[in-house]
Amino acid sequence: IVETVKGPGELKWKISDGVLYGKLGRAFVRITGFLYAMVLVWSPFVSFLLILRGLNGDRISAVLATLNIASLFIPWRVNFWTAYAGNPVHKAWRRGFRFLTYLEAPINHDKPHVFAEHPHGLFPVGPYLCASLLAYENSMDLLGGRVICTGGVSIIDWAPIWRFLYGWVGVVSASFECLKKTVEVEKKSVCLFPGGVAEMLMDLRESEHIYLKKRKGFCRLALVTGAPLVPVYHFGSSQVLRQLHFRWLARLSRMLKTSFFFMIPWVFNQQIIQVIGKPIPVEKIPNPTAADVNELHAKYMTEIQRIFESYKTLLPGWEKRQLIIH
Repeated sequence: IVETVKGPGELKWKISDGVLYGKLGRAFVRITGFLYAMVLVWSPFVSFLLILRGLNGDRISAVLATLNIASLFIPWRVNFWTAYAGNPVHKAWRRGFRFLTYLEAPINHDKPHVFAEHPHGLFPVGPYLCASLLAYENSMDLLGGRVICTGGVSIIDWAPIWRFLYGWVGVVSASFECLKKTVEVEKKSVCLFPGGVAEMLMDLRESEHIYLKKRKGFCRLALVTGAPLVPVYHFGSSQVLRQLHFRWLARLSRMLKTSFFFMIPWVFNQQIIQVIGKPIPVEKIPNPTAADVNELHAKYMTEIQRIFESYKTLLPGWEKRQLIIH
């Protein structure tokens, strides 16, 4: 459902599926959502265990391990699959989380854009739900009429199962060259999470935290390609999945340069509201200087702070919540 609306800031359009009521519906969203999150997190490790069991003589594990390994040699890139993105389960999730998308301005159909989205959290639930909206024509009209590819960690390209589950919703490698090719050659918009996995260990119980001050690669990408830069914030996305915090675990993660955490095995009932800000015009500079990148980055920092302060009141109880930028 696409509506023209009035609200705080400069909201002009709202995209929604309605609301999924009833205990059974909410239970479905929580159970399937948690199981799917577990599949996305643990599938590479399951593949590894299947290989070990297969080597130890378990025939079923050997067959499954062989299929997993064979999937890595499929030569083509796994692309956005409309039927998968638009499946009824994804729609039920959007309704269960009362997912809403607000736009300050329509996205120009004539050129690709660079969308920078926050926060990443334990899992970027809001951006994932938005990706499933791209299967619907009425949403595509406002979102630019293009497939929006999402930059993800490079392991997705060669991890069994992951490359399909992520690839079918438009995820590609977040390497600079891959994203540049996606924008310049394939003429597709890209979506990035500047904070990345660094935000997975942040304590989000009392305030919103995003890792942005030193993350400037997305600004360089926008300058090199000349693509407008679009700030996006997902209110409530950080509260759907939560973790237990231990200092020793945070130290271990920093030491090994990866993320270890204990996730609470529950999907919390939290509305998610995505606000897509006005695109920031970008002049194409094939070889931008540090000053060029810093100037665009400063503009972006101002815009993401403005969006947060303007629209946080859309979520009940968020009036006093603060955004802390690291």
